[in-house]
Amino acid sequence: MWRVVLAVGAVALVSSVALGDDLIPPPWERVTTPGTTYAMWHTWDFEMPDDHFLGDEEFNPYGTPEVIDPTGFAVVESGYGGRQSVLHTTDGDWLELHIPNTDVPNQFKDIYLQITWHWDGVLDVPDVYIPSSGASVEITDEFHFGDPFGWWYTRYHIRIEPNPDFEEIDLWPADVYGDMLIDQIVIDTICAPEPASLALLGMGALAMLRRRR
Repeated sequence: MWRVVLAVGAVALVSSVALGDDLIPPPWERVTTPGTTYAMWHTWDFEMPDDHFLGDEEFNPYGTPEVIDPTGFAVVESGYGGRQSVLHTTDGDWLELHIPNTDVPNQFKDIYLQITWHWDGVLDVPDVYIPSSGASVEITDEFHFGDPFGWWYTRYHIRIEPNPDFEEIDLWPADVYGDMLIDQIVIDTICAPEPASLALLGMGALAMLRRRR
């Protein structure tokens, strides 16, 4: 299992955030591309026992993705900042995204994470903290923009080498004693080389052998 820790904060105004904030989908076709997973949390209606939230939408052949409130103190606000159904953590609480994955040790795992959150006045850029581990993690394409009403959009591209069979991504407020207000989370993952690529590579190798003969 691999853990990535994210802190949620804010930066200068760049653009406005639209409702339905799946703004930048991954560079592959969801569901139909082998080796991929997808999950989206938006209404926070599907709370299970022990403060586990199931997604509004999900595709994961390896298990059920969840957002977990470890302390049990998070509440679902019916309305906040002009939006409905917002997950609100307080006093430095955090959220954990649990994403099951294939147990095949593929070369790497790409994760595209989109978060729509409310700026609570902490002047800090969302940052990524990597706990010590033997795996290699690279974070690129990280950017943020927001609107005058306090809603902000952040997207991360995370690569883990080699891919683990399970990911835990922790969301923390930039102010460790502050609140965190999350409207939407979208997460897409892909294991590479995924099965289709392996099949193509195998076919290419066979073709080369035949040509040599």
